[in-house]
Amino acid sequence: MIKAAAWCMWLMAGLLLLPSPFVCAQDSSDRAKLRKEMDTLDAQVRQETERIQKRKKEVESEWQRLNAADVRARLAEKLPQLLGAQQEGLRGANAAECRAAIRKEIFALLKEHVGLTLAGVLDEDLVNNLCDRWLDSGKVDSAKVLAMTVTDALGEDGFDAAFEEVIKPAIARSGLQLFKRREELAQRIATMDEAEAARKAGVLPGMLPVPAGTYQIGISEAELKKLAERMKYGQNLDSLILQWRSTEAHQVKLDPFFMDRHEVTCAWWLAYLAENPKAAVPMNWTGGKMPEGWEQRPVTGITFDDAEAFAHWCGRRIPTEFEWEAAARWTKDPAKDPRFWPWGEWDRELRCNYDGASNHAGRRSTPPNLPPMLPVGTFPGGSSVLGFADLAGNAYEMTSSPFEAYKGFKGTTINRRRVSAADFNQDEISLRGGDCGKRDFIVSTFSRLGFPRNQKAMWVGFRTAASALRGKDTVDWLTQKGAMKSWLVDYAPLPSDTMAHRNHAELDTNNGMAIGALTKGGWNESIGAPTKAESIAIVNRMTHEFRDFATLKQFAQGEKSRRVMLGFLHTDLDIVQPPLPAGDYFIHWQAMATVENGPESINEATERLKSGAELAPNRSVRLPDCFVFERRGASKPYSIYTESFVPPVVADSQGTRVLSQPAKDLVELVYSFAVKGQPKLSFTVTFPMKTRPAEKDQSGNVTRASDAAALK
Repeated sequence: MIKAAAWCMWLMAGLLLLPSPFVCAQDSSDRAKLRKEMDTLDAQVRQETERIQKRKKEVESEWQRLNAADVRARLAEKLPQLLGAQQEGLRGANAAECRAAIRKEIFALLKEHVGLTLAGVLDEDLVNNLCDRWLDSGKVDSAKVLAMTVTDALGEDGFDAAFEEVIKPAIARSGLQLFKRREELAQRIATMDEAEAARKAGVLPGMLPVPAGTYQIGISEAELKKLAERMKYGQNLDSLILQWRSTEAHQVKLDPFFMDRHEVTCAWWLAYLAENPKAAVPMNWTGGKMPEGWEQRPVTGITFDDAEAFAHWCGRRIPTEFEWEAAARWTKDPAKDPRFWPWGEWDRELRCNYDGASNHAGRRSTPPNLPPMLPVGTFPGGSSVLGFADLAGNAYEMTSSPFEAYKGFKGTTINRRRVSAADFNQDEISLRGGDCGKRDFIVSTFSRLGFPRNQKAMWVGFRTAASALRGKDTVDWLTQKGAMKSWLVDYAPLPSDTMAHRNHAELDTNNGMAIGALTKGGWNESIGAPTKAESIAIVNRMTHEFRDFATLKQFAQGEKSRRVMLGFLHTDLDIVQPPLPAGDYFIHWQAMATVENGPESINEATERLKSGAELAPNRSVRLPDCFVFERRGASKPYSIYTESFVPPVVADSQGTRVLSQPAKDLVELVYSFAVKGQPKLSFTVTFPMKTRPAEKDQSGNVTRASDAAALK
């Protein structure tokens, strides 16, 4: 076996557990100091790496000598001689001293015939193997012992593998403290960066990050049977038949996201109802009132659509079942630790609110007309590695995924009980985690259950999630189920659309570099509960053909409508200038054209909007080249023409984004398109948006922050 190498030089820092994305956040000066120290360490690491690479060439010569037949023969000839002088002492009281003497001689022998480095790697194992064989049988085949020692110590995969796994850690011992310090520093910086990313993404207190990666979802039949045997279900395997709906195990790649540490509580739902009196009242709230003392228990008795409306209201969404399972099962080594329960292996400890917790004092005091839910976080020992609580038991949790068979699902029959594809229903959602009345297997991380979207149950709750990419959730919400297709068909395809077999324009909703957003609100610090989130989100048109402004103009000139769409804007806030009421807009470049029933001028359109007058008097208007904000989805669709604009430019590659300038009460919409064939450049169009300024009292004190300052 190859020795385990404690090599951490290039170890990437993982996510640390935090009470919330904001706890332990350092200010920018602290981060700057840490990064300066990291730069110094990086330089030292580079020097150490160069030293190791030089040593590698030297060690490769030793490797070649070690594997030369004549060297092996000389070593095999001399090893018995070194052993012979100390043989009798190996059985006596001075055995340790004898072994030490033999090791000294063998080290000198290996150093002479092979080299210093490999002598230090092999000497101890070679001594032990020689002595153990002699003590067992009274004789030694030194050639076989030497070959076995080399194979066990250095493996059979060649020099490069042996160097990385065994030799490099041995020759870098002097630098281990350096590497350890770098790892610790990288972890601290990663923690601060995650907290900062969470803040910028509008992620709220109480949420935890889940890293991007490839996760195992579900369980294989072999694993399920093995687990059932270990859990003493061997004679009653048919009682687990429904767990076959979690087969077959497969890999899923996920982007980074955030998810609530706890299930959404009744206190949070109460805050939601306070701002949304027409929202659904949970079915177990008699007379519309929350049960006394239930503030910190999961809210249940609502439909999936109710839960989704809550999530959208506070700027979040419902997690997919893959995300839910990833949060529950994440470990550093999933191959060795598959996490069939959030805390690890099932044991005798009470770690969750399931059917075995019936004697818990909190359950015994629950009124008989209510489910025996417990306050969230009651069982800290049942949390997942990443810190998520109550993923097992308490309340079943809704996900946004349809309840459908996994790829590779085959079905099975056990003692005449069968599970098949007919047991799934794509019109239902997948529930996860089990509830307070379910047994061990059902509160596992892989168990799943179908549930109608429009149904309520007192044992079904939820938690919310948010994408790490700002604006992604807002864009996905607006474009779900092809919601924008009826608008996009109005925009003619570009050559790239035609090549991709699209007959109209599309938005680049799956490209993180094509989406940007800022959010206002979402959390009420004074009551520790969510509040309404308001966003400005933008997304590019899907194209790589906007090489520069001239190209954009050429596309517009070639269209019958004399316009070409660039992207989309969603704003929950009124824009003061240009006058854009909250709503959805497509932005396009308009070449000089005549518009029927248009405004007399751009200035007139602005003044009419301000006064609330009709926007489109009956006349034909000759419009100059301009950008147009075309509102869609309103009862009276209309367009705002902006003749004055910041000239588009080709600049260093950058992503689409929304920037806030509070000092000027401005928000900048920056649409950035990759330039085909020039990966370091992007075509950028910037629109400065004047937002609502701060409000002050007669004494000059700010009573309401400006929108630009509130957007994060």
